[in-house]
Amino acid sequence: MGAGVSQALPDLTKWVEQLPSSKPKPTLDQVNNSYARVVKYAYANPQECDIYLADIQKRFFNTKCVFLWSWSEARPKTPFSQIIELVDTPSASSEVIEAYRIVVENITPDILSDMQIRYFDPRYTCNLRFVGNASEYKTHFDPVFR
Repeated sequence: MGAGVSQALPDLTKWVEQLPSSKPKPTLDQVNNSYARVVKYAYANPQECDIYLADIQKRFFNTKCVFLWSWSEARPKTPFSQIIELVDTPSASSEVIEAYRIVVENITPDILSDMQIRYFDPRYTCNLRFVGNASEYKTHFDPVFR
């Protein structure tokens, strides 16, 4: 991760844990599988990912982060690579929207690290976005896949 990112992770994790939810909290495996399904859908449908990528940056990363032009082809090896290979690709946008909601509501430092490696150009500093209120992470949650 970029310089200074590790300082934000404990705060982010604490804030996410405090977010109210009307649904039972998913297990870490369920969150990781949901993230893997989102990534797999994005790779299968890169032309539908502009809003998804913009939402990742707006929600979690600073505006100086630069996306990799080859994000959908590069496919780096990360701890999530094996999970991504094993999960099914969502067949409908409604499935991936629900998977992404689970990820957003239960974001983990490992997922943030994977997003940074997978989508952003390492030649540029890319830090997490600092927010003053945990509820900001859940604001404006519109479907990012159409």
